[in-house]
Amino acid sequence: GARPLAGRTVAVIDDDEMVRRSVVRLLTHGGARVVTVDVAGLARGEGLDELAASAPDAVLLDLHLGSVSGVDVWHRMSAAFPDLARRVAFFSGAAGWGGDDEAVEATGRPVIPKGMDIGEFIAAVDGLVRACVAGSA
Repeated sequence: GARPLAGRTVAVIDDDEMVRRSVVRLLTHGGARVVTVDVAGLARGEGLDELAASAPDAVLLDLHLGSVSGVDVWHRMSAAFPDLARRVAFFSGAAGWGGDDEAVEATGRPVIPKGMDIGEFIAAVDGLVRACVAGSA
């Protein structure tokens, strides 16, 4: 079928290996080239250079990365690579519980809930990519 993410690169930052593999599989099915980032490296303050070098069109950043907060990673990204930080959508299994409101308010970035229907998920990521490419995200 349609591959709306063909020719796009999406970075996935999630500490849960099963979730990460599933998301990578979905994005690849949607046509995206997918890069992942080592969360342990991010917790040590490493990995943002490599992420920026991969030039993703969009970044899915888990809000809750275990030992490090996704919001904290976003703030470091924003300071070092502001253009990259504008390409982030937080990715959360807790979406809708109200805890994500702080992340949205603090960063201005959208939240894509985990567990969406496959078509809705691909459409949400496609919308993020399109907004980032257009410069309005």
